[in-house]
Amino acid sequence: MNLEHEITFHGIPHDNGVETLVRERVQRLPHFYDRVQRCRVVLESGPAVKVVVGVPHRDPIVVSHASSPSPNATMEASVRDTFELVERQLRHVHDQRTRHQ
Repeated sequence: MNLEHEITFHGIPHDNGVETLVRERVQRLPHFYDRVQRCRVVLESGPAVKVVVGVPHRDPIVVSHASSPSPNATMEASVRDTFELVERQLRHVHDQRTRHQ
């Protein structure tokens, strides 16, 4: 399934490797909650990542994560950390929906 998504590099240069990682993580989201409709990802310096996930009949799920400023902080690690938080939120939404059926 190709999930509708948008990836924006804000104030930082485009990076094909980071974009590929984000696309892979976006495409995994329906495994955690099959009603995901769209996903918007904003990558900023810091590194910082913001993910907005649209699901039907509820407010969007918004997760922002900024790595602590250090020379060892990478955008890839920030992307992984942020998507782990998003996946946790989607599991929670899935569990709530299953309990109420």
